[in-house]
Amino acid sequence: MRQAAQKIENLAVLSSQQTTNPTTTTQTLQWNAPPANVYKVNWDSAVDKVNCKVGVGTIIRDWEGRVIACMRMCKPLFPNPYLAEAFGALHSAKLAIDIGLKQIKLEGDAMNVINDIKGNKASWKQTGLIINDIKQVLRGFDSFSIDFTPRSCNNLAHCLARNALNITDVLVDIEDIPSCIASLL
Repeated sequence: MRQAAQKIENLAVLSSQQTTNPTTTTQTLQWNAPPANVYKVNWDSAVDKVNCKVGVGTIIRDWEGRVIACMRMCKPLFPNPYLAEAFGALHSAKLAIDIGLKQIKLEGDAMNVINDIKGNKASWKQTGLIINDIKQVLRGFDSFSIDFTPRSCNNLAHCLARNALNITDVLVDIEDIPSCIASLL
């Protein structure tokens, strides 16, 4: 039920963000660069229910669109999509801290996770504790924002997350582009 509500929310946001020209042709949404000196951290997660594991994909780009870092992480985790997305957001923010970034724009396509990170509601459930951890990590930046982006603008992170399901731990590429997304750039 939660996934259906998430898809409806995503569709509503996507519909409100698409524009049409007078000939009724819909423009394709695409990745937009962050402001100067801000790094955009796009993340996504993939779930393998059969093997009870989660893949996380993260791509960090600068204001000129240059790839600064990519991460693919596969961990055994209960295959819950919300939990997977929260786990992905946490580790993506940690990656940005670890490589020394000070100003970030964190983007993902999980509206419910983004709303919970932005919200003030405390939860002692497993996912609530992860959301609290994300908020704590984000306080380590000089400035940050967190925003929803439709899947069409988050495709590279999605491909990295799917590919992460095929590895055994964590792969981080600094200023290098993994072959699984090279043709998409």
